[in-house]
Amino acid sequence: MMNAFLLLIKRKNPFLFSFWIDRFPQILYYHIIITLLTFEVSVLQKCKLSNSEELLLHIFWRYSEPLSAQDIFQISQQSPDTLSWSINYIHKMLSALLDKQIIEICDFAKEGRKYVRKFKPTLSKEVFFANMLEQQGVNTASFAKIAVALVKKKNEKEGSKKHDQLIAELEHMINEFEKSENEET
Repeated sequence: MMNAFLLLIKRKNPFLFSFWIDRFPQILYYHIIITLLTFEVSVLQKCKLSNSEELLLHIFWRYSEPLSAQDIFQISQQSPDTLSWSINYIHKMLSALLDKQIIEICDFAKEGRKYVRKFKPTLSKEVFFANMLEQQGVNTASFAKIAVALVKKKNEKEGSKKHDQLIAELEHMINEFEKSENEET
């Protein structure tokens, strides 16, 4: 597309062509950035998952290792929520998640006489849910309020010792965030 654009400019206005050629690396750089940002937004927009697809993602996050369709089938037979899943249904869900770029093929392994694909999620559980909340219109101020609500809820259940641990974890996360912000500038 960029080549056709440059040829059109060369034919219509040679002066303008030399202007574009001089700035081509910079223009190409911006074009790549815009393409990547558009791709990232489109991936996040595709994240509307069915309940079964979300349960499947939870299986990946719980086991934190690449899984084949057969592995998922065996795991699904242990839970009442996923007991009704057939191997064909699991293949359909894996295809849907691959299309949405939520999972990726990371390995091939030999099981019996066949080679099978192994899958892993492309996003961590935290990043996935942060993206989902952001799609729902939850902004940074709302994230802080949600964190406070979760701390209060956890404090009611577990007591003050766990509350102190949670505060220490949050302080550590804030320090890491500030440190990464300082390194970028």
